[in-house]
Amino acid sequence: MTNPERITSSQNARLKEVLRLRKRRHRDRRQSILIDGSREVCRAIEAGVDIQELYVTDAFWQATETAGWRTTLDSNVRVSLVSADLLDRIAYGDRNEGVVAVAVPPATSLSGLSLPPDPLVLILEGVEKPGNVGAVIRTADAAGIDAVIVVDAGTDLFNPNAIRASLGTLFSMAICAADLDEIQPWLAERSLQVIVTRVDGADWYDQFDYCRGTAIVLGSEADGVTECWKSAAYQAAKLPMLGIADSLNVSATAAVFCYEASRQRRALKP
Repeated sequence: MTNPERITSSQNARLKEVLRLRKRRHRDRRQSILIDGSREVCRAIEAGVDIQELYVTDAFWQATETAGWRTTLDSNVRVSLVSADLLDRIAYGDRNEGVVAVAVPPATSLSGLSLPPDPLVLILEGVEKPGNVGAVIRTADAAGIDAVIVVDAGTDLFNPNAIRASLGTLFSMAICAADLDEIQPWLAERSLQVIVTRVDGADWYDQFDYCRGTAIVLGSEADGVTECWKSAAYQAAKLPMLGIADSLNVSATAAVFCYEASRQRRALKP
């Protein structure tokens, strides 16, 4: 890690470039992501994410609680000290915790995904809101899901809002992006049981055996799963909806299914 340098002007070229990264097209062009928040940056570092730049306030950099992970930073990381006002410009939303990182997005290819025997996999199809993607990943991490696969999404996996909603757990989770035409053959090759969450499902969510290798499929917030998941090769599961609402938010649905699977698997352990 090089010695920190100080940036004092909002017209600084590097600061302007970081500000552009708040837009997806610039992140895609530069192949970089923004991580803001102390916990999120710390978890990215612990997960081995390639941090390129850090923008920090003096108070954050000198804080006792940052001393531990500062020593783990790669020597090539460029650290810049900025005022709280300048950090406000590049921090996402109204959240300034004293640190923003620029990093290389982790690899997310399906071919590179390594799974244990009888895995539990969560598949999100067409979920566009980054906050929902992040919230589902946070739940998957908590429930011990082995991987999250995002299919045909309209959002990028490392949108700053997804990172925030996941509390940085997406850096330690096995996550990847895939097209629909590759995910279904991938599931078939691994002989995974596929349970599709549908409001018109034939059976309740707790009537399935989640102790075998299983993939749980959740659809978009507005439209649910696409027709290809309504094949007889897949099992449709539903939640009891006892009020006037006909569905739950996708992150809430994910929590119910993930924890039912977790409960069944824990029950098998001595």
